[in-house]
Amino acid sequence: MSASIRAGSTVDVFADVDGKCLRGAKCFDGRVLFIGHGAALLTRKELFGPQAVRDGVAVRMLQRPWGSHPPLPKELRPYLFPQNLPSIVCVRVLDPQPGDSVLDMCAAPGGKTTHIAAMLGGKGLLVAVDRSQTRLSRARDNLVAWGLDKDVRLVAADASDENIREKVGGPFDKVLVDAPCSALGQRPALRVTAKLADVQSFPALQRAILSNAVGLVRLGGVLVYSTCTITTAENEDQVAWLLEHFDCLELEQQSPHMSNCHGLPVPGLHSEQQRRLQRFGFIAGEGVADDTIGFFLAKLRKKALGEKDSVHRDDAE
Repeated sequence: MSASIRAGSTVDVFADVDGKCLRGAKCFDGRVLFIGHGAALLTRKELFGPQAVRDGVAVRMLQRPWGSHPPLPKELRPYLFPQNLPSIVCVRVLDPQPGDSVLDMCAAPGGKTTHIAAMLGGKGLLVAVDRSQTRLSRARDNLVAWGLDKDVRLVAADASDENIREKVGGPFDKVLVDAPCSALGQRPALRVTAKLADVQSFPALQRAILSNAVGLVRLGGVLVYSTCTITTAENEDQVAWLLEHFDCLELEQQSPHMSNCHGLPVPGLHSEQQRRLQRFGFIAGEGVADDTIGFFLAKLRKKALGEKDSVHRDDAE
């Protein structure tokens, strides 16, 4: 940032793609991405001097390459809830109906929980679980803003704990596992900071939660599994693992099915099962793209005792 910059000066705004630019640097030759034009609200001295302002707005954006999308005005927040399309579809696939008992096993920050509560309309049972009390408080704030806090029981607990049933009860008509994941599908994102070891740690955690979820769904009930990541290890492979280890489960056709893409081929899933999955976002090599975050959805039903699968491998191939 030039020393000649004054409050009101027009500036070009760039993102440091690799996170290597040092605070106060006067020149930088690393990788950058142009974000747009803005107006400086502070001088360089006010930003980096001994009495530097530590928080607040330093540049007001005037023009962005992708256009302007202002935040939702506070006056509209009791009436509108901004969500990504796949998150909306996720709850619609779960299809909570008044009178249902529903468990949201990884609920915070509460967008899907609030949607479920609104669809239940105060009739039924909704238990929302998250291991973080701080994140769970954000879910409570969303529910309070919508006047739904009296309709939801919030439980601070670890969904991967094998004793989770002691805290949540059950069984439930419908269970949502919007699992902790590597979040590689999130947008906008200029770079990925996750380490490979971190990404590889999620499947084991997801399987622990899913194992508990299967036991918490009643016979004939529905389990919806979702992530905001793009790896097959956290998506299709998990579905194949569920079907291999739990004979009581079968994949259900999803409604609505709004994505342009089905599941990717992995060992353990035949073509008809892949068609019952939804993937959102760009998929390399497939030539298919949804203008959304990367997201994965699977809907499974817990069969009654003695019930046969509705789709057989020999019939599907």
